Amino acid sequence: MLNGSSGPSVFAQSPLSTIFYYLSPMNTRNWAGNIEYSTPHIHHPRSVEEVQTMVRQLKKCRVLGTRHCFNRIADSKHHLISTSELNKVISLDPAAKTVTVAGSIATATHGSGIGNGNLATAVTALEVVTGDGEIRAIDDKEMVHAAAVNLGILGVMTKVTLSIQPRYHIRQTVYEQLPVTKLTKHFEKILSAGYSVSLFTDWRRDTINEVWVKSKMSPGEPDMSDEPHGAELQSEYFVPFHHGVEALLAISRLGPQISPHLFISEIRTVAADELWLSPNGNQDSVALHFTWRQDWPAVSRLLPLIEKELAPFQARPHWGKLFTMPPVLLKRHYEKLDDFKQLAAKMDPEGKFRNEFVSTCLY
Repeated sequence: MLNGSSGPSVFAQSPLSTIFYYLSPMNTRNWAGNIEYSTPHIHHPRSVEEVQTMVRQLKKCRVLGTRHCFNRIADSKHHLISTSELNKVISLDPAAKTVTVAGSIATATHGSGIGNGNLATAVTALEVVTGDGEIRAIDDKEMVHAAAVNLGILGVMTKVTLSIQPRYHIRQTVYEQLPVTKLTKHFEKILSAGYSVSLFTDWRRDTINEVWVKSKMSPGEPDMSDEPHGAELQSEYFVPFHHGVEALLAISRLGPQISPHLFISEIRTVAADELWLSPNGNQDSVALHFTWRQDWPAVSRLLPLIEKELAPFQARPHWGKLFTMPPVLLKRHYEKLDDFKQLAAKMDPEGKFRNEFVSTCLY
């Protein structure tokens, strides 16, 4: 039996107060604290004009967003340009149902829901400061698909226009102790039971600890949690939806090795998209997420084992989280990679925005 509740859970969202601390100019680490950036030169432009001036003056730089990446994708040995002072709503168009914000969307951040794509799928237009310091507006559909998930290679995303919908309430029901046998038998039915469904497990037993089912209600104000988070590491892999059950069972075989080093795993779904570098490109996906204790030596030993178990299902890692997949395997998952690199060569011919991480993974 599943025990249903709508009360508080041991799992909570990350607080805004924690995020604001890690965006502070004095801090030189990422949100989790596991990465200290390789340069003390972190710039905080307050306008697009300041971004242009910095890009023109700097020979090498990377863009720094919310600092929520767990690997060195956003690192630089030279200069970092933070978008923290640019994060604001610029315009709202109720008729077109769009909002234009400042900041960047680069690694295909996502939520959960069979019908819900990652955040970058909501992008309808972009404004980019390219390698020569010039502003380029992108609103052609195919070019948006190319540039929305860009890993910071194309330039500084100074404006992003997103499609929106009317505000609504979410009711969340939490079910406890779902037997894995029932999950595998009714996998699609369970994961489509609401607007958004997440499964949480510690891989210690043959049950899913909690199932969170979110359903839309009437419009209302959002609620925010203030529970402390941050001292953790994260990894995540995406497999085609039709391989979801097999992938889950494959990982469960590693349960005794994984669980001592884990806070929790979350299993979610993400809808397919047409974004060139999206891990969800052309496939509805099941996302297998791991929130680890901050013990990189142990995690670094486990990731190759997890990737080996998921290899038969063509798993793709999250760009902003920890993985050890060799570049030769990583590149095979992105048929538009060569087209993207050609676009990058046009927008940043000198490779100003490339760092060691993206050069190793993509070039």
